[in-house]
Amino acid sequence: MLYYLYVYTGATKTIIRPDVSLCKEPTKRKVSVKLRTATGQEIPTHGIMRVNIEIGSRVFRHEVIAADITEEVILGMDVIKRYGFNLDLKKDVLRIDNEEIPFSDTGMMC
Repeated sequence: MLYYLYVYTGATKTIIRPDVSLCKEPTKRKVSVKLRTATGQEIPTHGIMRVNIEIGSRVFRHEVIAADITEEVILGMDVIKRYGFNLDLKKDVLRIDNEEIPFSDTGMMC
């Protein structure tokens, strides 16, 4: 199944909405931090779990926070840094090694 993935460099952690099918495995542990929106509103969380995130031809297994967000998946700096992603804003692509995945201001399909 395809989901919209939003690249958000202001997010330190990757967050996934609980109803997204990637979240079918049980919660690994409780979240010890509080998530807040840019306006300061607290976001309810449901725990931390390991999921497979497929972007382009690659699959990344990563711990994410399940939380009540509007977007399906917010790709945070934890994944961007860990896997060495490169955001090319001139070309509107996310570069992973030699692969370029196009994105727009509405996210990208993954």
